[in-house]
Amino acid sequence: MNQIEATIAKAALGAGWPHGLAEDCGRATAWLVARGFDGVRSALAAISPGPSLPVIEEAKGITVFRATQAIRAAPSAFDVLAAGGCRQQVLLQEIDRPLMVVGFGGIAATTYGVAFRLAFENACEVIVDRSLVQITGTFPSSGAEAIMDIETSKPAEVTAMLADLEIDDHLWRDALTMAAKSYVPSNNTSRQFGAGAGLIDDD
Repeated sequence: MNQIEATIAKAALGAGWPHGLAEDCGRATAWLVARGFDGVRSALAAISPGPSLPVIEEAKGITVFRATQAIRAAPSAFDVLAAGGCRQQVLLQEIDRPLMVVGFGGIAATTYGVAFRLAFENACEVIVDRSLVQITGTFPSSGAEAIMDIETSKPAEVTAMLADLEIDDHLWRDALTMAAKSYVPSNNTSRQFGAGAGLIDDD
């Protein structure tokens, strides 16, 4: 799990994402994989375009994120919900990778000690707690829209960790290739600026 988290975080850095969001993405991906979801595939698809600035508006008391990149918007959306309490709602529009929103929801639920509800436009409902995901209906693909709020009825406590984690070899190689873009090149110039052991092994 630590390897998945660290590798995806490095891959996000290699794609140009800020350090904090890259770390959050790694945590969300590991959380998803531990619960049987294809988190690595979803994360790499979300990471690849690189970050863009979200469009955030207020409409009838609801915070609206438009053209939503899950990595960029989901952490802020869950922070807004946790700060606003049960009366607060957030609308995510045109979500690029809805599964990543669920992963970020698991991390936020762990941080804030609350459960979250995501109601998608195709009548799919998702309840996310720190240790579980409950999905009713068909989970949407990219371009989905979801209303998010705090779930007031506490889901049953379940520990759902897989004994073995299997990740497609091609996906993992792609993750390692993207992660390598975050590494400092090994040459004399980089060592002069602090990379590695320095110009001699005793440094």
